[in-house]
Amino acid sequence: TSFVEPQADPVEAVSRELAAEQRGDRKALAIPFTPRLAQASKLLRPGSVAIIGGTEGSTKSFLALAIGHAGGEAGQSWLYAPLEMTREDHLRRLVAIADRTWDSLADIQDDPDSAAARNREALDRQADTLRRHGKAILEPLEQTAWPAVAACVEKALAENRLVILDPWAYIGFDTRFRVNEEGKCIARMARAAE
Repeated sequence: TSFVEPQADPVEAVSRELAAEQRGDRKALAIPFTPRLAQASKLLRPGSVAIIGGTEGSTKSFLALAIGHAGGEAGQSWLYAPLEMTREDHLRRLVAIADRTWDSLADIQDDPDSAAARNREALDRQADTLRRHGKAILEPLEQTAWPAVAACVEKALAENRLVILDPWAYIGFDTRFRVNEEGKCIARMARAAE
């Protein structure tokens, strides 16, 4: 198993998602943003493995993607390796993060025409950002057994300062030995990050 590099143009990918949303084929959920991003990103030292924990829906993925974007804007190479949701979902979040327009993630069914126009405007404003950082957001990893995931991270860290796996809970650990296997996985990733 290895990470699959996206082939589609990121602006086109988000455009398809916006059109599907406008037709009512997809519904987005509003996600709040944390102002503590700058403080949290200071924890990401070379050679470290950081795990963002929290309950379902507590914006862990959004925070992780915002940290990746901030690193990319600071000139660091990064990859965002999702284990759930579509690449397009994460690209939409990247548009909202870069544009600081959280309402672009809201359900457009409440006011379809206005919301569609706002989403298109946000995409147009952030097209260069998507082209610059869109390739950092990979297609979801299909093989999630922890040794395969750790091997992908080791390979990715050879060329990237920051590799984000999301969510940790989707990595396949044997439930009988979960704590031991998580420790081995973290140690292996930390060695690769040094």
